[in-house]
Formats: sequence, C-alpha cells, structure tokens
Amino acid sequence: MRIVWFVVILSVLVTGCHIQESTPQTISDTVTPYYVSETKDVPDDTILVENLIDEMDQGTFEYHSGEWGKFVVNPNQREFNRGDVVYIETPKEELKSKPPQIPEAKILRIVGMPGERLKVKKGHVFINDLRLDAFYGSARNHGMNEEEYMIWANENGEDPRRFNDYFHQNVKEIAIPQEHYFVIGDNWWRSVDSFTFGPIHNKNMVGTVIGYKK
Repeated sequence: MRIVWFVVILSVLVTGCHIQESTPQTISDTVTPYYVSETKDVPDDTILVENLIDEMDQGTFEYHSGEWGKFVVNPNQREFNRGDVVYIETPKEELKSKPPQIPEAKILRIVGMPGERLKVKKGHVFINDLRLDAFYGSARNHGMNEEEYMIWANENGEDPRRFNDYFHQNVKEIAIPQEHYFVIGDNWWRSVDSFTFGPIHNKNMVGTVIGYKK
C-alpha cells in the first residue's frame, strides 16, 4: 500500500520518576514526493496547464508556472490517492462569492479521501481521529513548520509570534461524502481550498499532475 498505517498502542514507561509516552496513533505517508519531476516528452493524452498562484509554495514557488513552466496533467489517471497533486475546477459557488482573482481551475493536494472524517487540531490534520504524519499533514509557512519558522524569523528580524495562531489552528471535524475529496494547498494560509469551500466532487477533478514542462 502507498499509505502505511501505523496503529500504536499508547504505553507509559516509568523509570524512576521519569515518564515517557509513545507516539499517538497515526497515518504515515513517507512515500509521496514533495514535488513532481520535469517531463521531457509530454504524452499526447495529457494536457498542459498554467498555475500562477502560490497556494502550493514550499519555499521555492513549487507548482507556480512563473518558476517552473507549464504543468502536465493526466486526465485519465483518476484512481486518486492521498498525497496526490491534482488539477481541479474551482466549485462554481466559490467563484460567485469570491473576488475575480480566484482562478477557475487550480492545483491542490488530496488530503482526505471519500468517506473519511477530517479535522485539524493544534495545526495538525487528523483523519478518522488518527494524526496524519506527512509533510502535508500540518500547517506550514512556505514549507517551514513552526520550529523552522521561528528560527527563520529570529534570524531575519521578524516577529516569531506572528503566525502562532496559524500554527495552532483548529478546524471542526468534517465528514467527506462518497465521491468527494478534501483538497488543500501546501501553504495553507495562502490557499483557497477545501477549508473554504468544503470537499469537492470527483467531477471537479480534471486529473493528476504528473510533471512540469519548462
């Protein structure tokens, strides 16, 4: 399986007056890559798209056409998995209620699957009450987790407390209907995604992003 499930029985080890607790129950994804590879020869059955927003930025403007060119989308690759980067059509209801800079289509990442329950607790994603242990499973600021951001902020004269609420945010549990997916940007605070418009239907999924073309 692509996603490895770890079910860890909570245990307490007592050594003198020192107490050590094991890690909570988790869903761990150590396979999904941070980024796609360059596609030299674009297959005929794929489409090339531009993405000019920074919702997926992890520090080097990943998935931004201004830096990487066009992105290769396979509309036939529809067996979606958690962690997949997909090209979606923004729900029409969202386009009607938001400013015109919201694009009609965009690149986001699948975090929640059909039939699952998803919530955010202190900045971490939980799936069916299991913590998602993956680089895309917690709040990040341009690729930096809270500890990394605080180091960067101190070194660059920024207020390390500026994003404190962001890194510790909570989102009430959301039930994902069948044939729907919960999709988010890797850079949460810059993203308009399922945290805003909810899970999206399979029909809004154009295809899977498989590479980029300079």
